Amino acid sequence: MKLPTLSLIVCLILAGCVHMREPNTIMVYKYDGSVQCEESGVAVEEMRLELTRAGVEVLCGRKAQDGRAYPAMCGAATGRINVYTIQASDLVRAQGLGFKSVETLPDAGIPPCNGGAAGDP
Repeated sequence: MKLPTLSLIVCLILAGCVHMREPNTIMVYKYDGSVQCEESGVAVEEMRLELTRAGVEVLCGRKAQDGRAYPAMCGAATGRINVYTIQASDLVRAQGLGFKSVETLPDAGIPPCNGGAAGDP
């Protein structure tokens, strides 16, 4: 067998194994309740307490956008969400508090965690 062919086979096998691993963490979100033309919405740290009081370890928290379009008018929703990285084993507990997996928002603009720190950008 030629070296390039063998290399290709090894790469394909390793790539397949990567997708089979169960992730240890997952991102969940909840709308912050903010509306346009008002200083409103639940802060990241405040909502984080909801999770930690329920025994969910929060590794990172940040503000994000859900990726949906909203009409520009006072009182309308903003689409701002609070996103938290948690252990995958805590997903059911977080869902019981009204959080959802970010996988339900395919167009969401979620910034990376900054050194694991929680808080508003």
